[in-house]
Amino acid sequence: MKVALIVLLTLLVVFPVYGEEDLRSFTLVLTWPNGFCRVNPNCYRPVPQDFTLHGFWPVWRNGSNAEFCPSNTRLRLENQGDITSLSQHWPSLCGLEELGHKNQREANFDFWKYQWNKHGTCSNLDPLVYFHTALRLKNEINLLNALRLSMSAIKKQTGYRPVVKCTKLSGRGLVLEIHLCVDLPTPQFPIYRLVSCTNQRSIDCHGDGTNIYLSAQNRYQALVTWT
Repeated sequence: MKVALIVLLTLLVVFPVYGEEDLRSFTLVLTWPNGFCRVNPNCYRPVPQDFTLHGFWPVWRNGSNAEFCPSNTRLRLENQGDITSLSQHWPSLCGLEELGHKNQREANFDFWKYQWNKHGTCSNLDPLVYFHTALRLKNEINLLNALRLSMSAIKKQTGYRPVVKCTKLSGRGLVLEIHLCVDLPTPQFPIYRLVSCTNQRSIDCHGDGTNIYLSAQNRYQALVTWT
């Protein structure tokens, strides 16, 4: 009996069971391919000229990312719903040769599977809801279109304060990723919804003042405010 109890306690420590009450929020992570391919020269070609999804990451109440939770749900391609839309908005940007993939479909699924295993397993969502909630949120904000319409602040254009991650380009900040904060559903707002990020700092985006850039040719420029 003592042995069985010790084994049970060990399992509870190694394989905790989490519920939605343990989550605080999600982070919707959008990659800007021009920035990604500046850092990763072996990226997929042609380079997409729109933001793509990197991930939809659950966050614990203590503020840390929720990762690699125990799950019996295995990601299957046939359970992914609208593959065409998912492939368009959530492609793998790594070159096929880099990871030994035969085609883009295989590369995309491998990317989705990794995101599911690392983050989706902690989301308390089934795969179809998980991936298509992220798609809905991305399409809802249409970030590139907002930046094209005006050279003013991202917060002003989208209504949400993001966290921007940049890579340095000739002393300027070239956008690499934009992180958007997502609230959990509540009785008042029963869907996952975008909100302004608080108490988080953008990374390497100071550049020349508050200007960040979306291309090396400065074709698009966005003025970002950090308040």
